[in-house]
Amino acid sequence: MDYKIISFIIMNVAFWGYVIPMCTIYGIPVSISDSYYKLRRNLQVLFTLSMWGFAIPAIILGVEQSGLAFLAGAGIAFVGASPAFKSENGKHTMEGIVHRTGALIGLIGSQLMILAMNGLPIVAASFILICVACLPKFRSKAIFLIEIIAFLAVDVFYLIHIF
Repeated sequence: MDYKIISFIIMNVAFWGYVIPMCTIYGIPVSISDSYYKLRRNLQVLFTLSMWGFAIPAIILGVEQSGLAFLAGAGIAFVGASPAFKSENGKHTMEGIVHRTGALIGLIGSQLMILAMNGLPIVAASFILICVACLPKFRSKAIFLIEIIAFLAVDVFYLIHIF
């Protein structure tokens, strides 16, 4: 089996294998990262493994196409490396800063990667339009919605461009 197919399968099993059970057991969180706090202490590593399980294969799949794939994947890897993002006593922690910065780099990098590739701006444009259309209805879960749609946009990008 080709490494691209294996990488695609791993990234999807890692991500959806975490998100779907989390939503089923605990309900839809404010953000994917917020689900980390719902897990028992001994299971919180699952969040990190999920993010790394998505990010590393995504880098492998996209790096020959665009350097932005490395940037996007590295951002998500930092999200997994710094899962405890909530501030303590109203003060931002270094881990929170790394987490938020990684999330922003992952989100923006992934959409820039999609926009930069030949013939695929429609995928990124669809991401933006779906987010704008759904935000009024799902305002309390807006971050979660944006994250899910961004991950789906990356999936669609890889399905169209690499396969």
